[in-house]
Amino acid sequence: MLHTKKPKNGLDIETIYLKYRKLMYKEIYSILYDNDLTEDVIHDSFVKIMKSSDNLSFESEASERAYVLTVCKNTALTLLRKRNRFAKEDISDFEEVIPDESCSPDDIVITKETSSIIVNCIMNMDIKYRSVFLMRKAHNYSFEEIGDLYGISYETAKKRYARAKAKIIESVKKEEKI
Repeated sequence: MLHTKKPKNGLDIETIYLKYRKLMYKEIYSILYDNDLTEDVIHDSFVKIMKSSDNLSFESEASERAYVLTVCKNTALTLLRKRNRFAKEDISDFEEVIPDESCSPDDIVITKETSSIIVNCIMNMDIKYRSVFLMRKAHNYSFEEIGDLYGISYETAKKRYARAKAKIIESVKKEEKI
């Protein structure tokens, strides 16, 4: 448990920690896929938030949540870049571009290549599309829950997911032509 003094502006780090810890964990884990690294990034994120807490004040809970999630995402992405790790993603939605399991050895090689293309596409995708896509596919969140989590509408969440999925399918089809 954090024991900190309340800064002059009224920002209470302990309250922020208790309020957003689970949300932070889900957000960071959807980027890193590693429990230990996720805990490390949560810690590093709170260190960053505490260092800047004297200069922070929020007009609403939504802006506070957005700030906390932005710090988390950026910290996780920085760690990911440093470690140059690629997360694996559930690719079951892309069966139309991946051969089934009764394939020949040549088809299996193609399937592995296709999986690699999908993972690379997801990792190189704009964070706003990748985060919605991963929350939907990896964590089974509804579009309504995703919208609430990121402070966007149901329709925006649905559209970002559709665009992410279309981008992945386009990348796979493009690679198949080469």
